[in-house]
This record gives sequence, structure tokens and C-alpha cells, in this order.
Amino acid sequence: MKEMLIGEIVNTHGIKGELRIQSDFELKETLYKIGREFYIGKSKEPVILTRYRVHKGYDMVTFEGLDDINDVLPYKGEFIYVNRDNLEPGIYPEDYIGLEAFVGNHCLGTVISLAKSKAHDLFEIQGEKHYYVPKLDSFIEKIDIDNHKIYFIEMQGLFDED
Repeated sequence: MKEMLIGEIVNTHGIKGELRIQSDFELKETLYKIGREFYIGKSKEPVILTRYRVHKGYDMVTFEGLDDINDVLPYKGEFIYVNRDNLEPGIYPEDYIGLEAFVGNHCLGTVISLAKSKAHDLFEIQGEKHYYVPKLDSFIEKIDIDNHKIYFIEMQGLFDED
């Protein structure tokens, strides 16, 4: 199983086993499908999704056989995962980590994380210098996942060596 972290269970909701998940996962419409298997905690306990909704910015979920608050209280504070192999093909946030970042033929360094800002995500790139580049199409020339490279458009002031 190729596990992918999707969020953290931050609380319960109500008395019927509903859990509140805090998640930055971008493609939630492909993730939360009734019947999909998720994995909770360090032991990766498998659970099957029976209900999903959004409430006040949180992902609210209910799992098969967990229909009482006492069943789900132990999961509070645990991380929740999904098997990457069971998701639709595509580029997911974790795929950017480790890509070599280029502007033209010049290697800036390696993408080490996706940082959050109020406006949008930022690629955090570590090389000889440290860069933050907005994760916007207007900054990206090409993403080559197969060769582990991302190419950015040359922009005055963003990648200047001075």
C-alpha cells in the first residue's frame, strides 16, 4: 500500500460517530467516495466511508460500524490516510516534493514542501538560495513528474541572483 496522508481527525461531532477532519487535500471530490477505504492512526486501522459532508470548513465523515461517539473518541488527534493506488490518476500535492526546480537550464534546487499562504500555496525550494514560488499556472512552465522536474517561467525579480 502506498499511503497518502490526507488530514488529521481534530474532533468528534454529535453523538452518532461523526468525525471532523482538518485537511488541505486539494482534490476532495475524488477522495471522499462512499465505500472508499481509509486508514486511521499509526496502526493504519482500515475503515470504510459511509457519509461525507463539509461543515464550517471541515470534512465531516462517518465510517461503517462506527455509529456512536464512544466508538470514535479514540481517533481524536489521529492522522487519516488513503491508499494512493485506489485514487484516480493525477498529480497530488505530495508528488511535488523532491522535484528539481528549474528556470530555463538553471537548477534552483529541490522542492522541499508546499507552504500555505492566505492567497495560495507556495512551492518551497531549497538550493544555494531559498525560494518561495506561487503554485499558480502563470508561474509554471512545465511539470515533468516522470523525470522529477518542474520548470518555472523566468520572472523579473523572483529568481534574480542579486
